Amino acid sequence: MKFLTTFRLQIPENWLNSTINMLIGILSNSDQVIQTACLLTLEKILFMKDINSNISLAKPAVNDETTFIQLVGSLVKITSNNLNIFAMRCLFRTIFLTSETYYKHIIESLADSINQILKMVIANPTEDQFNYFLFETIAIVLNKTSKYDLSLYEYFSKAIGDNLLLPIQNAITDLMSYIFQIFTLEMNIVSDNIQLSSDPIYSNLLDSILFQPDNWSIPMKYLFKPFIAYIKVSFVKMNKYYMNKPDNLNHIFVIANKLLELKNYALVFDLLDSVINFFDFNFLFENIKNVLYNLLVNHKNIKESNKKAYREFSKLLIVFLSKLLIKTNSKVLIEILEGISSGLTVSLLTELCEFLIDLDSNKNKKLVTYAYCQIINDYYSSFDVDTLRLFTWKMIQHLEKFYKINLNTLGDIEKLFDSQDLTYTANNYNKLLNAEITVKYR
Repeated sequence: MKFLTTFRLQIPENWLNSTINMLIGILSNSDQVIQTACLLTLEKILFMKDINSNISLAKPAVNDETTFIQLVGSLVKITSNNLNIFAMRCLFRTIFLTSETYYKHIIESLADSINQILKMVIANPTEDQFNYFLFETIAIVLNKTSKYDLSLYEYFSKAIGDNLLLPIQNAITDLMSYIFQIFTLEMNIVSDNIQLSSDPIYSNLLDSILFQPDNWSIPMKYLFKPFIAYIKVSFVKMNKYYMNKPDNLNHIFVIANKLLELKNYALVFDLLDSVINFFDFNFLFENIKNVLYNLLVNHKNIKESNKKAYREFSKLLIVFLSKLLIKTNSKVLIEILEGISSGLTVSLLTELCEFLIDLDSNKNKKLVTYAYCQIINDYYSSFDVDTLRLFTWKMIQHLEKFYKINLNTLGDIEKLFDSQDLTYTANNYNKLLNAEITVKYR
């Protein structure tokens, strides 16, 4: 076995199947040292890749029905008796490499073994690397079976479902991140036209995320991302969960405010972006108004205490406000801002336009360009000349950097809009041009 490990890259490809079958025979050896050495050798072979093409060399060998069935059977037998990381890595790699057409032969025994392994992991969840490969293996099986044969997917999903819930029911925090990722995957797999509100598993999980206060405390911060991912998928798959019980949706804003208190700003905006994308704004108005007030308070406090965080927060805020404007209209956005503080619209937009040229993605740059032009279009007569000059100057700087061109005349700007499929922006920019706020103010 040491010889095979050392010279594995010299093994002819057509010998790999017989080599793996030889190792399968050794896996049943009761001697722990021999079994471990065999697993290490098998793992090295399964992870071999062609130096030039980076394609797996072992893939053809394990995509033999007999070899696959025997290999999986041997590996699950070992992992069902003890948490053997070498066997788990080999099982993960085998499942990853093999065609789902063979899964029908092993799905029942695999589900039974996974259940047995889950019980052992729940009793002793400290083996992080083992846990990672276990849940990656589960995810691969769910993903592949869902694309090949939904009956296999449904069998496997239901067979392990109860044991997957145990870490959440018993608050085993070491495993909860994996569990929520698995259930998020399952929600994504289910057909878009199926609402999952009637399935108690998914709604109970959402209840536990939304309404257990400890979930949104500092000790649980490493679970925030899987929690948010699950919530975002639920907006699509479980719309009735929120529409039939408004308090469920209201609590999303409670969570947003808690994340604000913990200064987890990126997740706050990620969550709020999803909310305004999937729900009618009239349903959200009061909550949006309250959370926007808290965002602006935080924005002001950060400006005074942390310049770097202030810059990042400002970029997130300007994109969020732009999305909010597009979801509603500039009148509603200005109504909200002026309701918080008279004159806030101009002062805030003046402050935020400093960050136009620093936005990260082209999508966001176009989005914010549209939003500013829309507000100027609707309310240019309400802005003083100095404010309009500043907006124009910053907008032109932003466009020049974005499109890597020089804009020396109003005609240059109009040509740019025509050439970049920004006709909606061009139309909204006309009032600015008509107001004779020209490039000479630069």
